[in-house]
Amino acid sequence: MSRIYLNMTQMIGNTPLMDLERFTVNRGVSARILAKIERQNPSGSISDRTAFTIIKEAEYSRKLAPGGMIIEPASDGSGTSLAAVAAALGYRCVVVMPEDANRENALSPAAFGAEIVLTPPAEGKAGAEKMAEDLHCLIPGSIIIRCNGNEANPQTHYFSTGPEIWRECAGCLDIFVAGPGTEGMLEGAGRYLKEQNPSVKIIAAELKSEAQRTSIKTSTRAATAKGAKSAPPTAKKAICEETLVVPDDCAIDTMKVLAQTEGILCGKMSGAALYAAVLLAKRPEYKYKMIAVVLPDTGDRYLSFFG
Repeated sequence: MSRIYLNMTQMIGNTPLMDLERFTVNRGVSARILAKIERQNPSGSISDRTAFTIIKEAEYSRKLAPGGMIIEPASDGSGTSLAAVAAALGYRCVVVMPEDANRENALSPAAFGAEIVLTPPAEGKAGAEKMAEDLHCLIPGSIIIRCNGNEANPQTHYFSTGPEIWRECAGCLDIFVAGPGTEGMLEGAGRYLKEQNPSVKIIAAELKSEAQRTSIKTSTRAATAKGAKSAPPTAKKAICEETLVVPDDCAIDTMKVLAQTEGILCGKMSGAALYAAVLLAKRPEYKYKMIAVVLPDTGDRYLSFFG
């Protein structure tokens, strides 16, 4: 039965789960690796899910009026997703970020009509947060979203991403791998999967360059495979049993191999998650297990790595 979509938000979620059979050939793994391809969301990122949920909750609570302005202090993909969803729903959007942020993270929201406000690099994230607060005070009818740390983040993945993965795996999932990010994915989807089967292992995969910015509570078990280390435990509560810290060059290489074997162009965070999944698949205790890994981003913003 054919379907005509009336709005891009109707295309968010229900992304495909793909068996990476060609990718895993000759990698010495006997586990099955399934990839959740989140680049299929309209703006190319898993952040579309959270952006849509947060905006709709702001509408429902009447914090956001028709034609209002959305302000987001962000230097990652969440700014792009908010700009895209805001455009589709008729809201103005301002994304605030340090001047030294990734150039693509500034250009992408602008492509969806968002205004980009840059703050001094020396002020870092705190400077972007302060500017967002100042703009909110000056602009009537504006709200600050803050995707990172927003309670709607884990709820989104609990009610959408988690059930999708469980359904697509027909309840046969053994290991779930995702990037820690804002913890929304691990906390939300991971909690749902644990509720379906408490024996499902929840594993975080983190880029080495980002490792000091996150605080996921992990076990102290060391990774046995070369090229990755388990992160130390922290005081912050989380449900994942282990975090694998992946060197950036390994993530980039994995990103390239995936594109050249499966025709799927994903980003560096996806490369890190997939690299971690391969490490897990090589462990003797995970032989013949089913591993689902979330590939959260598109590779369109990393084309320079392919040159």
